[in-house]
Amino acid sequence: MGSYNATSWYTYGVFEMLSGRTWSALEAPQPMNAGTEADQSEYSTITSVSCSSQTSCVAVGYYEDDAGPNKGYFHGLIETLSGGTWWRAPATPAGELGTDLDGDQNAKLEGISCVTAGACTAVGSYNDASGSSYGLIESLSGGNWTATEAPEPADAGNDGAGTQDVTLTGVAMLVDRLLRTDRQVQRRRLERATPTV
Repeated sequence: MGSYNATSWYTYGVFEMLSGRTWSALEAPQPMNAGTEADQSEYSTITSVSCSSQTSCVAVGYYEDDAGPNKGYFHGLIETLSGGTWWRAPATPAGELGTDLDGDQNAKLEGISCVTAGACTAVGSYNDASGSSYGLIESLSGGNWTATEAPEPADAGNDGAGTQDVTLTGVAMLVDRLLRTDRQVQRRRLERATPTV
């Protein structure tokens, strides 16, 4: 996963897929409001991917839009692999996200971790209407993505102009239930392999 420059000089997200021993490249699907070569705001990239099985993956990144007088601002992007096909969707925006009209429409997703097909957490950053940047957490539960602002350290400051600058780039999820299940399976195997007297 990542991005590539096309012959048009525009940048697109890409997946590298392994089937057997052969790798193949697949362009990541673009959201409906993504920029185009015609409006000169064509850019998207895939920054992270997490797979809960061989056939279930979720990838995140960001793309440029084509709307408003300040077109070309970034939005978070979520791509889901299901049934062998990648499906695209814009990420749910945080409540205080800026807009194209105020010139502060920026949101990017940089990392994701999935423990099951329906339980994922993605992280990144977004700008509010004042231009401040905040950490962004997107959580998938019950088939719906929910965006929340990431908590900041107690001594988080600003850049001197009154704007914050926080970005999250990675996430790790540990599921105790899965670990307990794995330990139970190992214990049963050991009990079966131990001869009785």
